[in-house]
Order: sequence, then structure tokens, then C-alpha cells
Amino acid sequence: MGSRQATVAIAVDVAIYCSCLIGLMICYLALRLFRWMGYPPDRLALFEFVHFWAYWGLNLLFVWDLVVKSALLLAKGWKNAKDDV
Repeated sequence: MGSRQATVAIAVDVAIYCSCLIGLMICYLALRLFRWMGYPPDRLALFEFVHFWAYWGLNLLFVWDLVVKSALLLAKGWKNAKDDV
């Protein structure tokens, strides 16, 4: 895998992450709108709980994916460097 392919793969992951993050930001604004409209607080608390863990899950998956891809790229690069010697 060349450096161009690695850069494209990481750029695609960043674009997907940003798209999901924008979706979560829109959901946050919807929660604020529901609060302003007088939605029952117990239901809002449930939605906010799910929203909080969605942020955590998104960040965890993104970091995990980035670490795994980086580790595989480094391992492959290390293997290729040893073969060249």
C-alpha cells in the first residue's frame, strides 16, 4: 500500500467521521428544540442519554479504526523495509 493509498483511506475515514459528527450535531439541535417546545423531561433524558453514548461510540470507533489502520500500515512498511535489506 503506497502512501497515496494510505492518505486516501484516512481521508475517507475523516470524511465519514465528519458526516456522522454533523448528524449528531443536528440531533443535538433537535433536542434543544424539543426542550424549548416543552417535550416531557423524562423522554428528553432518554434521548440525551442515547445521544451522549452515540458521541462516545463514534469517537471510539474512529480512534480504533485509525489506530488499527496505522498499525497495519506501519507493520507492512516495517516488513517491506526488512525485505529490502
